Amino acid sequence: MMETFINLYPKFKEVEPSIFLTREGNLQLIWEDKDNKTIEIEFFPDRIEYYLESKEIEDTMVINRESASEYLNKFISEL
Repeated sequence: MMETFINLYPKFKEVEPSIFLTREGNLQLIWEDKDNKTIEIEFFPDRIEYYLESKEIEDTMVINRESASEYLNKFISEL
């Protein structure tokens, strides 16, 4: 999932994310947007949990490999 996200998100090359391995064994990316607001994304095997400080949104997106591109494109449009 994370690789698909990185490949689909054209602005990813412009950010310097911190990467963490959570206690559950998931990868989490955290960076700041252009307004210095936090973006957090945690990649689970079957979902993505995210927090967008600028929009005050904390949510979960359930996805599978077949639909990953479709859902990730929709999510990326909100970043």
